[in-house]
Amino acid sequence: MTNRWVYKLTIRNNPEIIQGLVSVSDLGDHYYLHLIESAPFNLGKNKLYEGVPGNLFTFTCKTSWDKGYQGFIAFTSKTKLIDHYEKL
Repeated sequence: MTNRWVYKLTIRNNPEIIQGLVSVSDLGDHYYLHLIESAPFNLGKNKLYEGVPGNLFTFTCKTSWDKGYQGFIAFTSKTKLIDHYEKL
């Protein structure tokens, strides 16, 4: 897959500071999410903003919906999160 797009999440009053990033590819009937990351200051119990990964996932689903893919996305989970996603 060579056609990847990277989107950044910023806040309205400070667009120079990246809160998180997502890398996606359009596979013709869904989007594949290669990587999703929060900025270091948005990790752990003392994070600056809650919900950065959730907003990036939501953005990817919305982009898939707008493209006519019914919101379908796919991704390969990091090992430590597989149990979490299986329970959803």
